[in-house]
Amino acid sequence: LTGEVKPIEREVGDSIPGGARNLDGMMIVKAKKTWNESMLSRIVQLTEEAQLSKPKLQRWLDKFGESYSKVVVVLSVAVAFIGPFLFKWPFISTSVCRGSIYRALGFMVAASPCALAVAPLAYATAIS
Repeated sequence: LTGEVKPIEREVGDSIPGGARNLDGMMIVKAKKTWNESMLSRIVQLTEEAQLSKPKLQRWLDKFGESYSKVVVVLSVAVAFIGPFLFKWPFISTSVCRGSIYRALGFMVAASPCALAVAPLAYATAIS
């Protein structure tokens, strides 16, 4: 629970935190608290509360990212299928010209806002 890597020796009657690992021998444990009273339960509760009460910028970025990604995918498909008709590009790349599929993938990569897309993930990971 605390991230301590050094094993701690316990004696009969000592309390053992939930989630502790027994490295040697056998032990009989008596629970003194229910799950709702445990430290791990409290951490889970705080994490869930933090995810529900996102900052205003976080909520806006979530909405924007969802709409933006849909627009980028639609435009990429449009570049792939309309490009050959409007600009006389080959559908698949040749040695002379890049194809519309290549250009659509290039557009999708260039239009992906990696920093905006990864920010909510980093935030959620940080509070988990």
